[in-house]
Order: sequence, then C-alpha cells, then structure tokens
Amino acid sequence: MQNVCLICGETVAVPKVENVKRHYTLKHASTHNRYEGDQRKEKVLLLQSNLVSQQNIFRKIDDGSKKYAKVSFVIAEKNARNMKPFSEGDFIKEYTTSAIEIFCLEKEKAIKCVSLSRNTITQRIEELGENTKMQLNELCKNFETYSIAIDESTHMTDTQQLAIFVRGVDSSFNITEELLALCPMKENCTGAAVFKEIDIALEKAGLTYDRLLGIGTDGAPAIIGKEQGLRGFLQRKLESLKVTRFITLTHLLRVRETTFFIE
Repeated sequence: MQNVCLICGETVAVPKVENVKRHYTLKHASTHNRYEGDQRKEKVLLLQSNLVSQQNIFRKIDDGSKKYAKVSFVIAEKNARNMKPFSEGDFIKEYTTSAIEIFCLEKEKAIKCVSLSRNTITQRIEELGENTKMQLNELCKNFETYSIAIDESTHMTDTQQLAIFVRGVDSSFNITEELLALCPMKENCTGAAVFKEIDIALEKAGLTYDRLLGIGTDGAPAIIGKEQGLRGFLQRKLESLKVTRFITLTHLLRVRETTFFIE
C-alpha cells in the first residue's frame, strides 16, 4: 500500500514517522502550520475527501477501460471461431454503431471507444491463443496418463502440416481432448521429422513419455517403419529414457494396431 501525502499527492517511499515529518517540514510546514485545533482537523478531512474523490474518478476510468477491452476480446474470439478476416472488426464496429444510434443513442460513445481495428483484432486473437495454450499446458501437467493422435495434411499454400491431438485423464478422472500443436513441416514428412515435432510438442506441454499410453496414426510408411519410421524413433527414445511399458500405435485408417514393449 502506498503512503500518499494528502496535500501534494506525492508518495512517501518508506513509511516511517521521521520520513513523513521530514516531507511535511520541507514542503508544507510554511503554508499549513497556521491551521490549529478544530480548523486543522477540518482541513485534514477536506484533503482526505478530495483524495478519495480523485481515486474514485481513476477507478471509474479503469473499470470503463476494462469493459472496452473485454468487448474487443469477445468480438475477436467470435471472429476467430468463424474464421473471418481480421479486417472485419472495423465493419462490425460500423454497423454496431449505426444500430446503437437507433436503439440506444446514449451508448454511442461507449461503442466508439472500443478498438476493433485490424491490428487490435490480431493482437487479441494472439493473446487468446497464448492464454488457451497456457491453460492446456497446466492441464497437461496434471495428466496421470495420456495418448496422442497425429494427422498430416497439406495447407492451401502447399505447406505440409502435422496436427497433434492429445487426450489425457487426471487423478479425478477428468478427461481432456484438445489440439496440442499444429506444426508446419519444413522438411519431408519422414519418420524422423514427425518424431522431432512430437518430441518438441510434448516437451513444451510438460508431457513425459512415462505417461504415454498410445499414438493414433494413419498407418503411413513413415510411421510404422521399425528403423526409420516413427515407431523406430519412439522405441529408441523410450529405451534411452529406460521407460518400461506397453506403447500402442493405432493406425486408424487401416484399422490396424502395433504394440511394442520396452524392457
């Protein structure tokens, strides 16, 4: 809690009696020593009242800013969920302002204070994404066991992408299913490249291999190869970590399972 001078509004850094006296003596004694008795008490009450009024004004401004920010976050989230261009924020603000002018003119100023520019929408979506990622990482740390599913596809720009999904359960048997990572594959989609992306994603999420139960795949040759496939790299990783358990590779499109045991 800050120690604020009622007269000048300055903050006394160290809350000691001698510091407060020194501040008053140096800056205010010449102008305020004339107040005595009841007059001095009234002056103190007046200064206290003025300070509280100023703080309330700043508090109202702060509450208003939070509401404007919340509105921009809500609109940015809906924009992202519906895969709309970031530039539509300005259009949303334009027609919302027109509607408010008809139905609720006194709120026109409020909507105009909400920033929905392209840059703002972009920033809000990035912040929402980081927050979602942080929440998922916290959930992953509490998983008793988990499995992952991977799928490789090609983006509209001809860039190969690897989607990694995670399904985990905590000690209270709460089940979480989420997209863990979407990784652009700069190299060819080989077993080594796939394993590298999976290894990085698991490390970032705090997921250890001793809790991994299985992996769902599409059964591609880069996955099932015993040496250069994902299976081979995963098996060698588990051996290096001395993890002793069954790991199941389920090839979804081919309805086929491969189970191996590390001992």
